[in-house]
Amino acid sequence: AVSGGPDSVALCDVTERLCRETGHPHVALIVDHGLRTESADEALSVQARLVELGIEAGPLTVMVPPPLSGKLAWARQQRFALLTSYVRARRGILMFGHHRDDQAETVGMRLAHGSGFGGARGILPVRFFAGVLCVRPFLSISKQALVHYCKKTGLTSVADPSNNHRVYERVRMRALLDDEPHISGQLIRFSYASHRLSKVLQRNIQAFSKRYCRSEPLMTCIDLTAFQRAPLLLRLQLIKQTLMRHGAPDYPPSEASVTKAIQAVFE
Repeated sequence: AVSGGPDSVALCDVTERLCRETGHPHVALIVDHGLRTESADEALSVQARLVELGIEAGPLTVMVPPPLSGKLAWARQQRFALLTSYVRARRGILMFGHHRDDQAETVGMRLAHGSGFGGARGILPVRFFAGVLCVRPFLSISKQALVHYCKKTGLTSVADPSNNHRVYERVRMRALLDDEPHISGQLIRFSYASHRLSKVLQRNIQAFSKRYCRSEPLMTCIDLTAFQRAPLLLRLQLIKQTLMRHGAPDYPPSEASVTKAIQAVFE
């Protein structure tokens, strides 16, 4: 997935080099969301530059009109739908250029929204989404390093004007982390710790579920007495996973809302 920024352009170049060595096909996909009048020309410009480098590239256009609010979330949903549909049809792997700075911003926003330690894991380097394997190999690399790579190799990148609009939460979080650079490192370390803790907790949830839960296609039954005795963290994650199994798997509920639900059951 190529936006034209230094992170995705660097990923595109590295992937193309590896695919040429190993004989694998590689296609750069550029999504035009149609949010700005000049976006179509920008997508074609990015495509032209990649073709000049000998990289097969194709634009994907969002055909649905954007909403009046929540445009970033809408754009993300439309982008993923187009990308995963294309890749799934070709039995491929979808790659993204998210980097270390993106990870810190994501963890910061999720903590601000009360997502709990589960959300603090941040962006996963590998995950399945809509039946497609999504890979993000640059999560441990800073954006500055990717910008340097592009300059060193003579790659041209562009900047999305929306990256400077403070109306967007991610832009505000980015500005905060730029003013307090030490916080980024702390968020990344917290993300690693949360990921390790999540693995341990998942094993405990599986053991608890096997003994005290009964899952069916439309519902999950949990032994209430055993649930009340379980540690709070296990209760929270068990309910989250149950809700995601029967609801929207890509947007987990906040820890605050799950806590309210559990309290209501206990009362």
